[in-house]
Amino acid sequence: MGMKATGKLLKVFSIFASISAVTIGGGYAMIPVIREYVVKRHAIVTESEFLEAVARAQSVPGAIAVNLALILGSKIAGISGAITALFGVVIPPFIIMIMIASLFKNIISVDAFSGFLYGIRAGVTAILVYLSYLLILSKFKKMKVLVSLLIITLFVLVLKISLFWTVLITTVVVYVIQGEKND
Repeated sequence: MGMKATGKLLKVFSIFASISAVTIGGGYAMIPVIREYVVKRHAIVTESEFLEAVARAQSVPGAIAVNLALILGSKIAGISGAITALFGVVIPPFIIMIMIASLFKNIISVDAFSGFLYGIRAGVTAILVYLSYLLILSKFKKMKVLVSLLIITLFVLVLKISLFWTVLITTVVVYVIQGEKND
């Protein structure tokens, strides 16, 4: 691989890594930023090539940012460009998650932080109860929903079920009851 090809791959990696490291909001939030870099700033691909790549990235399964990186990387520098762009878009969030996990592991034992998380849990529970109440008043004026959400709330408070399971169970219950309503 020549110096020119290596420089091109380094540019592809740096573009996708810098976008991936700072873009908040997922793959679709990255599309305009990727466009800004590859079409406007560096003029690596044309506007029409970029739009075609976005259409192709949306038409295949997978994360849009990963698909778009693979397609554009391939367009820019072939298979090695696709792999380089893929690493560029995946490595920064992976490193950030590892850093957050290691920090979280160290500070979870701090009483103030632990209390903060406990307070957030109480706040989220209160918000879920309030939102459930609003849902009942606005759309689901059935007694089944009220009783189900009350039971779920009691499970959260008494059994200390995690937020993930609470949201999942609430979603399923409301979906099932709403499905009964539409029959």
